[in-house]
Amino acid sequence: GATHIVFTKQSAVDPLQPELMLRSPGDALAQATTAVVGPGLGACDTAVEILRRALSPKPGADFPLLLDADALNAIAADTGLQTLLTARAGRSACTALTPHPLEAARLLGITQPRLNLLLKRKIDLFSLDALVNMVARASMQVKLTVRKAA
Repeated sequence: GATHIVFTKQSAVDPLQPELMLRSPGDALAQATTAVVGPGLGACDTAVEILRRALSPKPGADFPLLLDADALNAIAADTGLQTLLTARAGRSACTALTPHPLEAARLLGITQPRLNLLLKRKIDLFSLDALVNMVARASMQVKLTVRKAA
């Protein structure tokens, strides 16, 4: 399939690489069968709008979505984008996040040293409340079962 490159600033052609297929964000997302959003996206209003469109495609136009870099930073800073990301969890098309440790910590609402503790499976150093909050921020649900002691 064809690969389309979208920039936040409008450009019809790259004079140094005319073989690249450049599209406006709206056109590219309307034709997308898969999308990668984030690397080089930046933090401008146009970048947030591109991300908003990618997270909420028109009905029947759902596609797998990979989010990285600037997209993850934008989601961490915007509750509206967080809500759209959470809503994608129920769709048939997958959504993959590929954060580096600092981005992952920011998305979970913890510091990078605390994330490192999680990665080292030192779960006993976290309160139940902190763990539930991180799971919720990761768009997951917690099911707690209490049983009678044996």
